[in-house]
Amino acid sequence: MDSVFKVLLVRRGRMQISYSNMPAHPRSRSLYVVWIGLTVLVGLASRRWSYLLPALLRKNAGDGLWALMVFLLLGFLWPRRSTVWTASVAMTVSILDEFSQMYHAPWIDGIRATTVGHLILGSDFAWGDILDYLIGIVFGVALEIAWQHWPQTRQGPLQKKSQNRLIR
Repeated sequence: MDSVFKVLLVRRGRMQISYSNMPAHPRSRSLYVVWIGLTVLVGLASRRWSYLLPALLRKNAGDGLWALMVFLLLGFLWPRRSTVWTASVAMTVSILDEFSQMYHAPWIDGIRATTVGHLILGSDFAWGDILDYLIGIVFGVALEIAWQHWPQTRQGPLQKKSQNRLIR
């Protein structure tokens, strides 16, 4: 069972954190296409029918879902990279996108004025959006870890008994 990171003891009593180069199982690209599609649909729905959401989620859900989509897209593009690498790059992309919203020039504001441009680039910088991105990426990490370990936990008692017989 592979975890997100492993702590290894090094000589002289110091500890070093070593990140796994690969997830426990390479990501399934077909599964990630489904997850990306669902995330996009939920994100668009959160904008279209925002009046149905509680006040806290009305503004923040879209940003968290955007960062989750970035995390899933990176997992799709690099299925053998570690979860830590994927989350780190997703957070970096999200922060860079947020800081890019401080830059206003006619050409980029023209892109942001379109629906697609606004959904991808955003419009105005806000520190709170960075927390929304972090929450979305943490959700993606939790989803990925749960999915990687799910086959081990879904075994029923009959399957466990048959495995024990094989071991003996």
